[in-house]
Amino acid sequence: MSLLVVFGPPAAGKTTLATRLAERFDAPVLHSDDYTTRTYERLLDDAEARRREHPLVVLDGTFHDPDWRGWARDLDDAYCLYVTAALDTCLRRDWERADSIGEPGVRTIHRAFREQEATADADFTVDTRILPEETAFSLASRRVADWLSS
Repeated sequence: MSLLVVFGPPAAGKTTLATRLAERFDAPVLHSDDYTTRTYERLLDDAEARRREHPLVVLDGTFHDPDWRGWARDLDDAYCLYVTAALDTCLRRDWERADSIGEPGVRTIHRAFREQEATADADFTVDTRILPEETAFSLASRRVADWLSS
């Protein structure tokens, strides 16, 4: 069973892309925002359980701790899609949300991704500040389809 991990800074467009990819590939999607305690531990446990029932499971979360990304990278048949955008874009998008995490949170996590060189953990990177949503989805969808067929 395959696991698609969609990760990146807050308000970069992860949830939009993860949800569309899950629909495109008829896969369940698990969102880190749906967990309030032990978020990534529970998210990853639930993903393992779902992997037994579905050919593909999509995970949506920041995965800002490199250890969590490492766990996903170490799994057999996992694909990591890094969704990013410039800090100013993420700040604007977060500000427009009803469930905003606030500027300090966005800045802290965005900086962590830059310092960690998160692209090294990705099989593919999509910059949603540069690419329109439909183009980002099309490119990511094509990459995921290629991965699933390999």
